[in-house]
Amino acid sequence: MHACPHCRERVISGSQKLFLKGPALCPACRQRFRLSPAGGAILAAGAAGYLLVIVLADSATAAFSAFAAPLAAVALYLLAAPLAPAKKTGPRLYLCPHCQQPVITWKQKYAVRPFRTAECPACRGSFTISPVIWAFYAPVFAVLLVQERLPHPFLAPALILAGILLVTIIKIKWIPLVRK
Repeated sequence: MHACPHCRERVISGSQKLFLKGPALCPACRQRFRLSPAGGAILAAGAAGYLLVIVLADSATAAFSAFAAPLAAVALYLLAAPLAPAKKTGPRLYLCPHCQQPVITWKQKYAVRPFRTAECPACRGSFTISPVIWAFYAPVFAVLLVQERLPHPFLAPALILAGILLVTIIKIKWIPLVRK
């Protein structure tokens, strides 16, 4: 059993720790915990050691090392990888251009266009996305103009979808919101 990083009670089983993919709840104190980044490094070191043993070993010891090395990596992971409190993360919020408070969700930012506005939930100020976004749509429009000249009939729709996906990511991550 492993100790919870919050209440220090030994209530976390080895199998729960081994198969921990994200934050989990402590059964005693109901607080969220996760595996610390050192746990991934320990597991990576064990996997690297396993690969090193397989590469350097001769055929007589390869059979033993193929069985023992992964077990040693898992044992090292279970014994040495510490648990840490989970980070309290919520949805990513963007700053309102009026009140400078982080209250705009990515869905609201995605929904606005240069000529379509939205309202800040905090100050009720009207905002939109910067018109710079149109420059990123230029390659998508260029594909529409030359789609008959492309060698494969499915290449144009694939390029258009990839371009729209790329523009959406750019819009949400880097294009600023402006006052309207």
